[in-house]
Amino acid sequence: MIVGSALLNIPSPQCTQYSKMVPVICDQVTKSKSAMCRRRCAEYVELIWKLWELSLITKNLSTLEASIKSGVNDADSDTRTISRQSFWLYHEHFPKNAEK
Repeated sequence: MIVGSALLNIPSPQCTQYSKMVPVICDQVTKSKSAMCRRRCAEYVELIWKLWELSLITKNLSTLEASIKSGVNDADSDTRTISRQSFWLYHEHFPKNAEK
């Protein structure tokens, strides 16, 4: 939970495009026990897909894919909804990968 509360202090993806924060956020989507933390991190992932340049996204593509898969299967309905929206944004950029 300490890491989850520390995520609240991470700058918004709207303000910064720091690619080293992506694995930390995605790790929380897949491994956090807190539903609120998973939901907030899924929102960060969605914002990354909406706002960041494709060159920065491709650096962490496998991590982002794993977080979407985990989020779509999450117990929290809000996290699943947000992850589905992230999936469609992923599908816009990488349609062949999304079909797999």
